[in-house]
Amino acid sequence: MKAAVFTGSEELGNLTKVVDIARPQISAGQILVKSVAFAANPVDWKIHVRGLGGGENYITGSDVSGVVEEVGSEVSGFEKGDFISSMLRGSSVKDRGAFSEYVVTYPETSIKYNKESFDQEPLPAGKTPSNNINSFESAASVTLGLGTAITALHHVLQIRPDKDQGKSILIWGGATATGIIAIQIAKRVYGMKVITTASSKHHAFLKSLGADLAFDYHDKNIINNLSQIDIPFAFDTVCTKQTWQSVYDSTAKSLEPVITNILFLKDSDLQLDNSRTVRIISSSVYLLMNGIEQGNVPHIGYTASPEMVKDFKEFWNNILPGFLPHLKHADLKVLGPGLESVNEALDLLRENKVSGEKLVFRFK
Repeated sequence: MKAAVFTGSEELGNLTKVVDIARPQISAGQILVKSVAFAANPVDWKIHVRGLGGGENYITGSDVSGVVEEVGSEVSGFEKGDFISSMLRGSSVKDRGAFSEYVVTYPETSIKYNKESFDQEPLPAGKTPSNNINSFESAASVTLGLGTAITALHHVLQIRPDKDQGKSILIWGGATATGIIAIQIAKRVYGMKVITTASSKHHAFLKSLGADLAFDYHDKNIINNLSQIDIPFAFDTVCTKQTWQSVYDSTAKSLEPVITNILFLKDSDLQLDNSRTVRIISSSVYLLMNGIEQGNVPHIGYTASPEMVKDFKEFWNNILPGFLPHLKHADLKVLGPGLESVNEALDLLRENKVSGEKLVFRFK
């Protein structure tokens, strides 16, 4: 089978290569997917250039959609022929990555779709506007973002509709793939007042998704303006030291806000105001994946707590099915078919040439 693997080089245009490898075998608790479409994420290149992956010849990629080819004997709720999407931590287990003709994944990190809702024809190259999930490309574009947002909002921030409806949440980076999803969850599932940051060109779209207030992060007064609002919850979906500090500073009016981010930035990455009480929690959906893998993902020395797994499953199994038909994906930028498009996608992300859209492409 064909797969895009890490070359060992960090050069633009040369991060991955397409190779022929043996089709993987699944265990009793796994699913084998025949890939149809993929989506590219910043983590797909960062994991290599920051030395967090497994090295040369590891399969890359985190987001895939396709058709179930085989189901392990202990898997329930999925069967051969199902249309699904799945999230993975590519480049961590050598034969486990999304950018591959056949993908080994788990039911716990996969979503099954109604076949009747899908247009199975490939989307044309170029831009496809935001819509409900109705294609393999759009399905591929949402899974990792969903997992990341659910982990942050439902587990780390412990937001619940019965106690937090009407409260404010700041989602820094609303036009990111994760931000677009987090806005919708915060509004539609939890009924919160959603405050977000993005370039002004994205404000109308983000408000159509449920954002109540949108601020331009280019505005030099943004922190001062945000810090006049009581913001008990905040989620940094961009996750640089600068944005993390901005999120911390923006919650200054709140008595005991809780803030989190999509990676592992923590209090030591902040200039703290010791007069404030702020709960600062970092986490990642990759902890959950390592928990599902039963601690067997290299390069992560820790795993999900039982509480994290419980919270994630509660949302994934009980809340997500009712929310999914209403979910809007980001604008899609459709690249040419073939795993050769992996390098193009990763280079566009590395060069910051992607804004308010998700890069997707088909296997063929």
